[in-house]
Amino acid sequence: PGSAAGGGKAAAKEGKDALVDKLFRLACGLHRQDRLPAVVFNFDRAICEKLAFGMSDKLTQAEEMMRSEHAKTLKKSADKTSQKEKIQKRNRDKVLSDKKEEALLQDMAEMGEDSLADIMSMDELTFRAQFSFVQEGRGSAHDFERITESARKVMGEGHPLIQILRRGIGVHHSGLQNKYRMAVEMLFRCGFLRLVVATETLAYGINMPCRSVVFAGDHVSLNSIQYQQMSGRAGRRGLDVLGHVIFLDVPQHKMHRLVVAPVPSLQGHFPLSASSLLRLISLLTAVPRARGASPEVVRLVKGAVCRALRQP
Repeated sequence: PGSAAGGGKAAAKEGKDALVDKLFRLACGLHRQDRLPAVVFNFDRAICEKLAFGMSDKLTQAEEMMRSEHAKTLKKSADKTSQKEKIQKRNRDKVLSDKKEEALLQDMAEMGEDSLADIMSMDELTFRAQFSFVQEGRGSAHDFERITESARKVMGEGHPLIQILRRGIGVHHSGLQNKYRMAVEMLFRCGFLRLVVATETLAYGINMPCRSVVFAGDHVSLNSIQYQQMSGRAGRRGLDVLGHVIFLDVPQHKMHRLVVAPVPSLQGHFPLSASSLLRLISLLTAVPRARGASPEVVRLVKGAVCRALRQP
């Protein structure tokens, strides 16, 4: 029994890791096709965080690998930027002579036109942007610091949930700090965050429309009502012609059932307490004696009160 339990845990871990890999490839594809921002739904809080951290880790690993390959080019870019700053500073201070300035410019030119073009395309900001889902030109570093200030004070600057925000990935579920959830919502609305992994609570009463909705993994709570509510987030009014709904690791027969199944009819339940009952009886006796009350109004009030009293 112990070995069987261990095997089950290992299989579950492998399944979660595979889901992270699939979701990361899907997110990269959506990024290339300009189908972000997207909300990824999963009903398990722990899996939501695992998916977000897993994608952030993959971006970090790719950045470190690429940084080691282009370390020399990035160093040249940093040296070139430093030289430019020195020239500008010395020009401002009127310290640099024409001869020294020409010598520095000559050193920069000796790098070669082709290598200069490569360096310009490989500066630090451009390099880091390749390993992030943050939309270029949407939201500055100052805006990010301002929006996340309260969350960083509560959770700490180095908290993993704060760090993944810098890569354009957020997590949203009811178990998180309220200040963090508010920061995620604001960053998503302003366009800084492009990918949010959330539970079903995000689909109710929170204004976070997106271009794509992803159902990552199956769950017993995923029914036609939840599907209609969650998929309704896809497509932003005035921005998108249509929204995209994507199923990931959901059985095909369940996908078909969710798409074609009608939404069950909803029936309201009016809670009837002793005080409510007394108020209804008082209303029922007071309306006929009210001045100017027509027979039609009296009939409508009696009918409404009788229907309320007949409810189970």
